[in-house]
Amino acid sequence: MMIGQAMLAQDDSEIRGQQIRYQISSQKLIADGQGSERVSTILQPQAVQQD
Repeated sequence: MMIGQAMLAQDDSEIRGQQIRYQISSQKLIADGQGSERVSTILQPQAVQQD
């Protein structure tokens, strides 16, 4: 669990929020804001691989 202006980034994608949790058993990522603060999510599509 990451708390307090948490940020998780991979490649060009990122998630920002007051708290970020990852549930390993269900493979879910949960991000929360605090009060009126919003959660920001930027997901970049993966490039299509051609064979």
